[in-house]
Amino acid sequence: MRKVVKARPQPDNSPSDGAKALFLETVRALRPEDIPVKPVDRDDGAASEPVARRRVERVAGSIDLHGMTAEQAIRYLTEVLPDYRRKGGTVEIVVGKGLHSPDGKGVLREVVSGWLDHAGRRFVSRWRWGGRRQGGNGVIVAAIRVPVKRD
Repeated sequence: MRKVVKARPQPDNSPSDGAKALFLETVRALRPEDIPVKPVDRDDGAASEPVARRRVERVAGSIDLHGMTAEQAIRYLTEVLPDYRRKGGTVEIVVGKGLHSPDGKGVLREVVSGWLDHAGRRFVSRWRWGGRRQGGNGVIVAAIRVPVKRD
């Protein structure tokens, strides 16, 4: 035996004929100069301009430094980063957050970021901490310095 469900009457939320007529009359009366073309500033002082699109980074590879000492990590980076110069793009260097370190502080984060700022400049043009989906401050995203071609 089937159960019969009666449909409930839906409330009439449609505008009245008078409201429709008034809306259409207002729209038809608009002139092109009445429509604002430039973005209007918001009340908080920030301009409501379109947000610039982010560049998509081409990731050439990933280097995982987990479990290495600071000296091993720097030695490994000086051996591996020259190979990435031919590929170009960016490299994700996984340094970890230091959650499993004895003192709970990431040693590699500080050592590698300092090395990239100074001696690592010959391999990397710029670097930043990874985004939330990349691993946050446990990952360094480094732009590989491309060698200059000399004629």
